[in-house]
Amino acid sequence: MSLLLTKNCHYAILVAIEDGQNFIGQGDKDTYVTSRLNLKLPRPVDDLIPPTTLLSTKPTILTDKPEWRTTLVYFVSSQILHRLRKRQAQVTLDVNTLAEEGTREVLGSVVLKMEDARIVMQRGKQDITQIQEFVNDKGTWLPLNENTRSKIKVGLFITVMPQNTDAVDKKFGTPLQRPIRTDGRSHSRQSEPGLEICSNVSELLSNVSENSILLNAEDDEDEELLDESDYEQIHHDDDGDDDDQEEGHEEEEEEQTIAIGNGLDQYSFEFRIIDAKYISSITERFPNITEVFFQYEFADKQYQCGAENKNDSWVALEHHRGISIQGQLEDIKAWMEEIAMITVCLIGQDTDGKQELIGFSEVFIKGRDLGIVPLSTLIYDCEKTWHINSNKQFSKLQLEVGLTEGWHDDDEEEEEEE
Repeated sequence: MSLLLTKNCHYAILVAIEDGQNFIGQGDKDTYVTSRLNLKLPRPVDDLIPPTTLLSTKPTILTDKPEWRTTLVYFVSSQILHRLRKRQAQVTLDVNTLAEEGTREVLGSVVLKMEDARIVMQRGKQDITQIQEFVNDKGTWLPLNENTRSKIKVGLFITVMPQNTDAVDKKFGTPLQRPIRTDGRSHSRQSEPGLEICSNVSELLSNVSENSILLNAEDDEDEELLDESDYEQIHHDDDGDDDDQEEGHEEEEEEQTIAIGNGLDQYSFEFRIIDAKYISSITERFPNITEVFFQYEFADKQYQCGAENKNDSWVALEHHRGISIQGQLEDIKAWMEEIAMITVCLIGQDTDGKQELIGFSEVFIKGRDLGIVPLSTLIYDCEKTWHINSNKQFSKLQLEVGLTEGWHDDDEEEEEEE
């Protein structure tokens, strides 16, 4: 739903994604929308790998009129916002589908320009959730591409960071608590007290405290320096100093923490694949496979786990360290209830580098409490057919899953493996 791009949060960039129309409904597929913000890095740091700006809605069933009804948020400083508008940055929205076997497809894209973003004025004390709900149905219908009738209703907005709101780094958006069903007419201003949409940027800037370090015409000559300083809050320059490299690594680890709600408790989500067993009847269809690995996605990040092919089984060669999560335990458990399941794909690669989906397994994570437990789940082939051998043994994936207290660093993981 939201992403922190700088330590100072003066503004919120809101990407409103409501509904779609003229899609081809497919009941066996889900659809979701991803958003990427082009940061337009200044010259002193444009050789750095930019941080990910990927946000995503939750998947919903692919109907002829899909409903996402989600507003994604980027929190930025005044310097970064100034650069994004001046350099004509863009937000790219991709509409994706996800099939039961894990196949993904991009149906089309829409580009929103920062220079066209509309302004949300606050005339009272609102929090960011109220503003998200306010703008969600204020977008316009845009076509996905020239070769389709499919359209999505989206909009791009900017507002001053509400005084009473804490920025939360959360890569998945969830539908608004009160879904907005529009009848094609704008809501009356009386139903949204204290909020107003305009296109005058100067009015937005006039509402910001002087302490927000706003840039004006006199600051243009120092813009590169300001941008570089601000961007260093995201990425640390490599100057060869070991201490600085270690600090940069710590900042990178912080960015990988998933924050759920407003709690500050620390937990780790463990997802350790052990092996895939009794799979020869599935893999025999792929005689040219030379390398194999497991692949899965969690919280909008993709993971790969190398494996050794032993004909009737694949044995995992590595285990990813625990994924750091911050929040109250009940909030985290509720969030995992929403995710519900992780699909683990068995991928094979031939000598030419061509990769193929061999099979997959569905691992349910909802209802998990503290503690790591062993699990066994069925492995299906690409037609979602389970297999059983002559000894009445099902093809299965073995793994360990659970939540533990605290965040675990790499040194602790290495000691445990030893």
